Amino acid sequence: MGVSRVVFATILGAAGCDVVFPLETPDAGAPPYDPCGAAYDDPGVRYALIDNPNTIAGPDGPILQPWPWLSARADCQSRGMDLAVFNDIHEAGQVDAADGWPYWIGETVNPAGWAAVDACPPFFGANARASPTLQCAAITSALEVTPTSCDGVMVVPDTIVKSALCETPRPLTADCLPRDPALATYTVSPTPLSFDDARTFCSGIDAHVAVVDSLAEWNVISKLTLDGSLGRLWLGSTFNGTTWETETHCPAVYSWTNRKPDLTGGACAATVVAPDTSEDSAKLRLDGLAVTSCNDGAVFALCESN
Repeated sequence: MGVSRVVFATILGAAGCDVVFPLETPDAGAPPYDPCGAAYDDPGVRYALIDNPNTIAGPDGPILQPWPWLSARADCQSRGMDLAVFNDIHEAGQVDAADGWPYWIGETVNPAGWAAVDACPPFFGANARASPTLQCAAITSALEVTPTSCDGVMVVPDTIVKSALCETPRPLTADCLPRDPALATYTVSPTPLSFDDARTFCSGIDAHVAVVDSLAEWNVISKLTLDGSLGRLWLGSTFNGTTWETETHCPAVYSWTNRKPDLTGGACAATVVAPDTSEDSAKLRLDGLAVTSCNDGAVFALCESN
């Protein structure tokens, strides 16, 4: 089930962290869920191709500067993602035509062999070149990984790593696979609350601050916002300085306003709303997600229970 260059670029361009294909709960009788395996009919992971941000002005436009692998990984993690790891040829084949070569992925190699950021056996490990020193993995052409200096300066080909492929981490257990949001109950607090008070409010009704784990759930929250003309809502994710943690300890799917979070804004996540211009009304529409001070007193709790 391949993804063409056009489809891939279009989907990723929408919000930077959009779902390409949803993970699916295995059918009855299917093998147990394996976070390192070929997931059912899963191209399954969620991707974002992000550009190398390190440039300087040149006479003919911006000139790329080295972008270390660790910096690229931190940029992915700030989005609630990580550098992508290809678990099998099925997954790798979906993005082998992505624009942006060469791009970082979440694999490294040293004299002991290949390793991946998610501790899964990297698919390319058996097919990629070994290295006598620590090097990091860049995709240089379709289904080809090249070990290169982790500072982002490549010798073969003679270039600088241009981008990085991020993915939303796969759930570690089947308990964290996305559920049908139509089966969930959502409750909005009657008044705005701080994030800690939102936690307390949700806990008091046997719920938790909502964690969005699929595009389908984003669509539900978008409809709730529009139909109820709701204001800004807390979501159950907090930034610990390196990565985003959720109330359920399961991966979340983020759709950041302006395609990336502004981490100077705080450590909590709240929806952004804007006037709905599609019709003559005073309704509000969902306009993504932004980093917000956890003490912001103008945000409502969005609680979720299954």
